Amino acid sequence: MERPMKSLLSAAMLALLALPANAQDGDVDFSGAYLGLNVNRSSSDSFDSASVVSATSNGLAISAGYLFDAGDFVVGGDLTYRRSNYSGTNVTTATALDGTITGAAVGLRVGYPMGRIMPYFGARVGRGTDDFGTGSFDFNSREITVGAEFALTESVFTNLSVERIRLDYRGTDLNLRSNVVALGLSYRF
Repeated sequence: MERPMKSLLSAAMLALLALPANAQDGDVDFSGAYLGLNVNRSSSDSFDSASVVSATSNGLAISAGYLFDAGDFVVGGDLTYRRSNYSGTNVTTATALDGTITGAAVGLRVGYPMGRIMPYFGARVGRGTDDFGTGSFDFNSREITVGAEFALTESVFTNLSVERIRLDYRGTDLNLRSNVVALGLSYRF
C-alpha cells in the first residue's frame, strides 16, 4: 500500500509544477463555502494503554466548510469524514492488526491569507468506529491541524497539512496518537 501513496504524492507534486507560468500573483479570496478531498498517510502509537500498539494507515478524507472574511484573517468551520485502512502490531500480544477506521469530525479553522497562499490552524472533535475483522470499537477523536492552501485558480486550491489526532476508544483502555500528513484539492464556491 505504500507504493501507491508514493506514486500519488509524486503525481500531485508534478501537477503543481506544471502550473501555467502566467498565474497571477494577486490576492485571492479564501472566504466562502468549499468542498475538499485529500489523501493521507498516518503513523499511530498507543499511550496510557494496557496494550502497546503501533500501526500505519493510508486514507481518504472529504471535507466541507465555510470560511468568513474577518479582515486580515479568515475564520470558519468544517465537517470532515475520514476512512483509513491500517495495519500494525499489538506488541504486547505479538499479534498483527488489520482494519478500517471511519469517522466524522467537526471543527474550527483560522487562516491568514498571503496572496495565493494561506497558512492555517484548525481544531476538531469527532467520533468514529474501528472495524478490525473480529469486532469493532467506537472512539472519540480530538484533532489539531497545521497546514497551508495554495490557490491554483480563483476556485481551485491545493492543500498540504500535518495533523495530530488522538483516538480515545470508548469502553476500553486503548488510546492512540496519530501523526498524519495529508495532500488534497478543494473547490471554493
